Amino acid sequence: KWPNYTLPALRPTFQPPAFVPPHSILILPTPSTLDTFPFYKSACALRELAEVNQVQEQFNATAESIVRDPSLGWQTQFLIPNGLKPSTNYTVWVTQGPKISGPLYMYTKSESFSQSCILVHSLSYCPMVSYPVPLPASGFSTTDPNATPTVDESTLPAAIASSVTGSLTNFSTLLSTFPCGRDVYSPLHSCADCYDAYRTWACFVSFPRCTEPLPGSPTTPTSSGSSSTVDPQVPFALKPRPAQSLPRAAGFPSPTTAYTELLPCIESCQAVRRTCPPFLGWACPVPDVNAAESYALGVWDSWNGLIPGGGLLGQADMGNGTVSVTDQFGRIWCNGA
Repeated sequence: KWPNYTLPALRPTFQPPAFVPPHSILILPTPSTLDTFPFYKSACALRELAEVNQVQEQFNATAESIVRDPSLGWQTQFLIPNGLKPSTNYTVWVTQGPKISGPLYMYTKSESFSQSCILVHSLSYCPMVSYPVPLPASGFSTTDPNATPTVDESTLPAAIASSVTGSLTNFSTLLSTFPCGRDVYSPLHSCADCYDAYRTWACFVSFPRCTEPLPGSPTTPTSSGSSSTVDPQVPFALKPRPAQSLPRAAGFPSPTTAYTELLPCIESCQAVRRTCPPFLGWACPVPDVNAAESYALGVWDSWNGLIPGGGLLGQADMGNGTVSVTDQFGRIWCNGA
């Protein structure tokens, strides 16, 4: 008889923190020159600036504690349902009493973006999903006529939810056929690590991410031969999806209008291969063949996957060892990691 071994739950729960310090978010339109903002180094000065400009009240941001990554613990996410103008640069700070974090810079999507995509967030089985997916906002409603609709676990279409949860449940059943509580298949990883890696991959693949190219950005990457630039063989991570094209994931309808998808990072697929028992036979697409059709390559690891940390952002890592697909300017180069 095998020793008992319990895999992570489909909807993991975490002990809530005993105390959550009150946080506030301050959002201001970024001026054409940033010369004025460096003088605002205190929360008091920023709040006064917001009052003078009379812009903060219109955002109505709501805060919620959430665990997106157990290794990072509880975090605070802010949902801003209205007040942000399309195609506009904003500067964001988070304050806790006299303490201040930021500034963070962001650029909002165009006015037509919601015709194709809507923000999905707060999914207990996919906590890392908090981005727009190809569902038109017109199919959802909100009690505030001035607010932009969003989708959470209670309003996500059942066909999409059942597809994702079914995949996670089936993988858990398959993984349980391995004697996780008795045999050790790796000195570094466990069956729980395998399941978590699969969850990450499955969620990013099951929820295609909508995006827009930044104004003035190239449609393909360039290479100058420098070690920190994109390998010339690395395809771009943005894929145009025309109207009435085949859905990118189970449960999603065919898009009624065209949109651009930010492809998943191939590192999320390779993480499953590294952490799971060999009997699963997990394999990822080969970069030399067709991996670029479904995944973004060369973001963290090298384009062919042979050099860990040898990709665009991996080479730019400052040595803290944290895998991130977001650069210092807030640009996201692929969906997840």
